[in-house]
This record gives sequence, structure tokens and C-alpha cells, in this order.
Amino acid sequence: MTQANELQKNINDIVLVARNFIVETPEQVTQASIVLKQCKTRLDEIDATFNPIIEKAHSAHKEALAQKKKHSEPIETAKKHIGNLVAQYQTTQERIRLEQQRIETEKARIQMESQKLAEAVILEQSGMNAEAEAVLNEERPLEIAKVIEQPKIDGMSFRENWCFEIVDVTKIPAEYLIANEKAIGAIVRSLKGNAKIAGVRIYTTKTTIQK
Repeated sequence: MTQANELQKNINDIVLVARNFIVETPEQVTQASIVLKQCKTRLDEIDATFNPIIEKAHSAHKEALAQKKKHSEPIETAKKHIGNLVAQYQTTQERIRLEQQRIETEKARIQMESQKLAEAVILEQSGMNAEAEAVLNEERPLEIAKVIEQPKIDGMSFRENWCFEIVDVTKIPAEYLIANEKAIGAIVRSLKGNAKIAGVRIYTTKTTIQK
């Protein structure tokens, strides 16, 4: 029997034992300790067999990645730099366009209100007060001059990245707050059963440590 076949047989034997194992008596706990030691022995054998192969493959993989990065990184940096410049330009131009659109919208609103007011004045002078009031309250579509958008660039598209910043953490709704599990875990491990944290249930479990 080859070494690989023997190793596989030993693994299969332990897997079969574990599959049918039960722990209900002190004697079975003792037997479990023996099987756990056998498991550790098999794991050590697996490490000894495969770790050198894995390390060799990992070393070759790492070297290949390093060589690839050496050649691709300068191009990626240049690509990112130029892309950022274009994105910044487009963002600035869009901000300018939106401001111009806001100005045109306000101009259209003022023009419409002036027109309605002029019409209402004529109606009032004719004694048509109700009609004048109706004109002033009338909803009319705005005739807004369209601001020219930035032309599309062949072979280039843009994705909007919506961002945020927290300006007042005390006003954030509870559903958007995340418990600091790292801090909670540190307190529980430090104080053990003496830890008291509102909204947190503290309990213990056991883990087998194989000597």
C-alpha cells in the first residue's frame, strides 16, 4: 500500500468512527479523547504531506502575481489618473449645468408670474376681479430654456457615486446604527459572567482543546 493510500485509509477509518460516535457516558468521553488524538495525528500527517506542495505552488503563484503587477501597475496608475481628471471635469461641468438650469427655471418662473400679473391687472381694470384672481392662482407650465448637456465621449461612460457624510450622529435613526460588537466582545471576554450590557444576552459555550 502506498503512503497516499494508507493516509486515505486512516482518514476514512476515523471519519467512519466519528459518523457513528455518541457521547453519553464517562467511558465514551475517554474514548472520544483517544479518537481526537488520532484525528490530530492524521492532521499532522496531512500537513506534512501537502504543506510542501502548497508552499511551492503558493511561491510560484506569488512570483507570477508580482511580475504581472510590475508590468500592469504603471498602466493602471496612468489609467486611474486620467480617468479621475475626466471625472472631475465632468462633475464640475454638470454642477455648472445644473446651476444654469436653476437660473433658467427661475427666469421662466419670474416671466410667467409677470405675465399672469399683467393679465390680472387688465382683468381688474375691466371689473373682472374673480377672473383676475383665477389667473393669479392658475398653474401654468414653465417654458424653460434648455441648457446644453455635455456631449457623450465615444468609448467612455460615467457612473454616479452617491456619497454621504455624517453631520450629527445623534439624529441618525436607530435602524441605521450598528452595535459595536468588537467593544461588546472585549467587555464580555474581560468580565465574563459579570458583564452587564443593556440589550445584550451574555452566555458561555465550551470548545474542545486537544492537547
